Amino acid sequence: MLKKFVSYVLAVVFGMVLAVSPLGVPAQAASSGVDMSLPDSMYSNTSANYSIGFTATSVIPAGGKIVVTYPAGFGLGAVSAATTPAVSGTTWNAVGSVLTITLGASSIPSGAVTVNLSGVDNASQGNYSLTVATKNASDATLDGPFSYSFYIRGAVSNYSITEPSSVIVNQPFTLAVTALDSNGYTTMGSSNVTLSAQTKDGVTGSGTLSVSSVDTNNANGYTIISQTYSRPESIKVRATDGAVGDVGWNNISPATNVTFTMTKLALSPTSATIKVGAKQQFTATASDNLGNNFNVTSSSVWSTTDPRASLTQSGSYTAGQAGDWVVKATYGGFSATANVHVTTDVVATPTNPPYVPNEQATATPTTTSTKTAATVDQNEKDKQAAELEALRKQVASGASTSTTKKDNTVEKVVFTVVALGLLGLAAYFLFRKSPEEKQTIEIQKPEDIIRQITEKEAEIKKQHEENLKKEGRE
Repeated sequence: MLKKFVSYVLAVVFGMVLAVSPLGVPAQAASSGVDMSLPDSMYSNTSANYSIGFTATSVIPAGGKIVVTYPAGFGLGAVSAATTPAVSGTTWNAVGSVLTITLGASSIPSGAVTVNLSGVDNASQGNYSLTVATKNASDATLDGPFSYSFYIRGAVSNYSITEPSSVIVNQPFTLAVTALDSNGYTTMGSSNVTLSAQTKDGVTGSGTLSVSSVDTNNANGYTIISQTYSRPESIKVRATDGAVGDVGWNNISPATNVTFTMTKLALSPTSATIKVGAKQQFTATASDNLGNNFNVTSSSVWSTTDPRASLTQSGSYTAGQAGDWVVKATYGGFSATANVHVTTDVVATPTNPPYVPNEQATATPTTTSTKTAATVDQNEKDKQAAELEALRKQVASGASTSTTKKDNTVEKVVFTVVALGLLGLAAYFLFRKSPEEKQTIEIQKPEDIIRQITEKEAEIKKQHEENLKKEGRE
């Protein structure tokens, strides 16, 4: 009892193992006493060769028959048939989907029998079954019918791409491209499958694949190639069927991390001198042990000691403050720096003193302006006219009180001095500079002018008296 149970379990397990074929094609189910092999071609709408094997329990006599019945949709009009063991004089005839093979003068003993058919036109994609039976010359059934199930694979609908989870830059790795039909079974693909690398977000990668196209137009439906990739970045490989068209004929594999053995990181330029507010683009380059160089600017982490700078993650630096600063990039555990000297433009501004009103003016001379005199506004003119009138009266009053003698000579001298003083005062106001010229000229206060006139008048009077003494007129 125990042996029967173990045998039953083993039979079930063995049947489950046979339930899936190596290429992903549904298992071929056969009835008791039948051992049918897979056809060598099972693709839709193609001419296929079938090799159907079974075990005959009865002798098939001369003139006996082997009848193979296909389902609707298969074409048998161009079929050629042969048997093993071979029988000379064997003929065959197809009516619709039924093929009848008639033995010649010899018989086929019981045991293994194989029917070889060529030129069968397959139906469209799907699951099918055919039957095989043996008969004597009078059409009486000897064995069967035996049932044989199979799957016709459809045209390529997609591509499966298998690649390692991690590879090294410019080092070979295995890439398998498999053509699949709409049910996910291996099928014949295209002879012109284009391969391209894309990044995780689906855009075209910046590196290149060494093999850009493959041929999957074969019975296996897949191709294994030795591939390389030139950039250290995570990629997905896309397969596009160029022979049929892009729509619905491509597949993108899971992302593969392409790595490399990094040896150093460098910045370019290594130093720069710019002005405050100016921009400087830096480039980060990684190198590996194979001598490859990679631009990793956008993948690096950037920083700077300039407290007011703007520094983007693409390496664009905008100077914020004058001084000597450092720009730093970090990638893959390596760091590189560049020195930046930031200058500022100093605009020279004139330091001429502001305009000083008359009552605050000093006699200190300054640099004479080369500009032409500006027009004094009306208020300033009125003020100057009032000052001139007051000065004239003060001078006239001082002249009349300072002369004690009715001497015409003294009066002439005094008149001359007063006239000269008035002319000097008029010249002062005439050439006086406006505040718009932002300069200081040598100016004397009115009281200083009066004082100078009075002193000059006293000096002339004294000289006149001395002259009179000499002449004895006192």
